[in-house]
Amino acid sequence: MVRKIGFLVLLAFTTGVLYWSDLVIYGLRQLQGQLHIVNKAVEFKDVLNDPEVPDSIKSKLLFIEEVKRFAQDSLGLTDSKNYTTFYDQKGVPAIWVITACEPFALTAYEWQFPFLGSVSYKGFFKKELGYPELDKLRKQGYDTDYNPAGGWSTLGFFRDPVLSGMLRRNKGQLAELIIHELTHATIYKKGQVDFNENLATFVGEQGAKQFLQFRFGADSPELERYESELQDEELFGNFMVASFKELDGFYDSLPSDLSTEAKYLAKYRKIAAVVIRINDLPLNNPKRYRYQLPKDPLPDNTFFMGYQRYRGNLGELDKIYVKNGSSIRKMILEVKEN
Repeated sequence: MVRKIGFLVLLAFTTGVLYWSDLVIYGLRQLQGQLHIVNKAVEFKDVLNDPEVPDSIKSKLLFIEEVKRFAQDSLGLTDSKNYTTFYDQKGVPAIWVITACEPFALTAYEWQFPFLGSVSYKGFFKKELGYPELDKLRKQGYDTDYNPAGGWSTLGFFRDPVLSGMLRRNKGQLAELIIHELTHATIYKKGQVDFNENLATFVGEQGAKQFLQFRFGADSPELERYESELQDEELFGNFMVASFKELDGFYDSLPSDLSTEAKYLAKYRKIAAVVIRINDLPLNNPKRYRYQLPKDPLPDNTFFMGYQRYRGNLGELDKIYVKNGSSIRKMILEVKEN
């Protein structure tokens, strides 16, 4: 009987491994890539004591330490060992991320992962490893995007390092990024990517403003610059979220008997009409967002889906924030309880 039970367990395990073989291989590759970065990361104290490291890098690491303390002490984010080590990317992206979307509906393609649930993006530590997945999705007709990510959170499974690429940001952008990723490590709702990303965006932006005011003062150039950039991002983001809804309604209105070729033609005419309006937005720095047709290629559905994923529900989160007396700490506690 024991041998029979053991055989059945082994058979079930083997069947599961074969059935989930692609996921197992992907998981092992991700583990290998993550461990490589973690093992190659250097403690802050060792970087700060290294005479060969430029002062510009050291000052940014000290700045990150300040941001992290503020995020924990004043915003109520989880205390962790994250962002206490430094990984030199040597100018090479650390991770590449695929997103995909239906061609005639703003519905994201989702991957299923243990513990994480449904996730609308998939990362690869080596660019070439993502090509088979990208090719498969394109052959199935999905709109796709494959680009490097500036940062990510392992949700406490590993000790997330500061990546050298992060240090190219100015003080406001860097503070926002660190607080954004620390928010992920504080709250993660399984299978709710849009909520998680919107929350991290909201807390990252509000937290960065509070930190810059605390660190440099209400009239500081650091805060003034960040608020100017944030005004542009909010204006552009609101335009993109509104365009997402406009495009979603457009797809719903397409006649069901329209040929695929005609649908694509109508789709890209509509997208062109949307993106050309970007140039009319009253932005502080219009060059950053300007769209020039036909020089710039037309975006596809993944472009609009990205803004919905990160900014589509900021208005609802702002209501929770205001209800809690504009306190990030109290807001975090409410979100954790619900």
